[in-house]
Amino acid sequence: MENVSTAIIDYGTRSIRAGLAHDSPLFNDEPRILRPSAVISRNATNGQDQVHFPIKDGQISDLDMFEALIHSILYDSLGWQYGVEGQVMLSEPLLTNRVTREMVTQLLFEIFNVQGLFIQDQATLSLFAVGKASGLVVDLGESKTDIACVIEGQTVSSTTRRLPVGGAALSRVLRAALGTRGIRIQTRKEVDAVKEAFCRCFEAETGEHIPYPYPFALASEGAAGGRGEGEGGGISSQGGHGSCGSSISNTNNNSSNSSSTAGKVKPTSFTLPDGQVIVLTTEGFELAEMLFNPSLIHSLIGGGSGGTGGLKGWGSSAPSNPSHQHHHHHQQQQSFSSSSCTSGPAPQPSLVETALDSVMSLGDLSYKRLALEGVFACGGGAQVPGLSARLVREIRAGVPPTMTVSLSAVPEYLPVNAVVPYASWVGAAVLARVLPGVGQYITKGEYDEYGPSLVHRRCT
Repeated sequence: MENVSTAIIDYGTRSIRAGLAHDSPLFNDEPRILRPSAVISRNATNGQDQVHFPIKDGQISDLDMFEALIHSILYDSLGWQYGVEGQVMLSEPLLTNRVTREMVTQLLFEIFNVQGLFIQDQATLSLFAVGKASGLVVDLGESKTDIACVIEGQTVSSTTRRLPVGGAALSRVLRAALGTRGIRIQTRKEVDAVKEAFCRCFEAETGEHIPYPYPFALASEGAAGGRGEGEGGGISSQGGHGSCGSSISNTNNNSSNSSSTAGKVKPTSFTLPDGQVIVLTTEGFELAEMLFNPSLIHSLIGGGSGGTGGLKGWGSSAPSNPSHQHHHHHQQQQSFSSSSCTSGPAPQPSLVETALDSVMSLGDLSYKRLALEGVFACGGGAQVPGLSARLVREIRAGVPPTMTVSLSAVPEYLPVNAVVPYASWVGAAVLARVLPGVGQYITKGEYDEYGPSLVHRRCT
């Protein structure tokens, strides 16, 4: 099967990446296919088009529509011919259940007649993209954030964690927040353009770390300074505190932090496609904060996945510092007062808390060291400036000083902007170069003999 083409497919909630395996993982602008994970069908009754999304929260929810999506990619986009199909390297989201795995295996062999198949989880593949076999992977996606430890090329399933926050939630927050200022954005594409232009960690702007709750202190100070809606200063409404807001008083120096840093954030204008010009200051920092503290999203617009909702108290609640909760050398007294927050979803653990929980679930100390020495943030959310550096710094503050915490850097010969958002696809392309020599693909003959359950033994 040396001359058989290998198609690499990496699927997610919002988009699906596909291309062909080459000697170089990013050869010829691969992945050549980057399209929404959506299928359009014609309603036989009224003749209208319907849009189907067969992948929700990283899991296949409609196998028939998923089949139509894969068919379009393999035959229409990649140019496969009936009767001369090749192999498939499939990049699979974490927490995919065994039944779904077998159904996908059966689909590819029996419907698409593939000559070979290998399935690998996205965490392991993401590390392969940066030349690592062990590490801690933080994958910030469209509707979720997956965290897992990979040890010697295998994801340790007991370390897998998932937070229900991703790019879609940030877009909903931003749209609702701009709506409180009378700025109406109609499409998700326009909201994402604003988000990508402004979402960043504070360190990326100033080169220094500001202790919690810097974005909220800055936003509150901007509102107190009397800036009008058109002048930015935080997207909170003038009311400031919602019914489920929290007030925070830090006994150390929060007020001095906010006063010393507020002047470092300059208002920035952004022109929408319809010609509207909006001015933002701290909003991007607040959005980035929500990646680290998902509970903020729940307190502002609720935890539901549908609708834009409305802001319940933008800028009114501040996160707790996870590094202070895990490291006794960094004590910082805080007092919280909440008003009428007796109902609603339980607070979500922070990103750093969840990452530390994942690492500490490893039983062997040497494995914990391997994971911490290879921290890698990937996915669309990982492109937020300053996010990886802050993640590593706060994880470092949450473990004993004898343990080394390092960031897995993208190799110099690969473009960062191509590897970080598409790390699992790049890792699959790397793996596709190795597998033919070790006979790891499930062949058509083996499938016919052992059935779809073989995937659990071969593709661990």
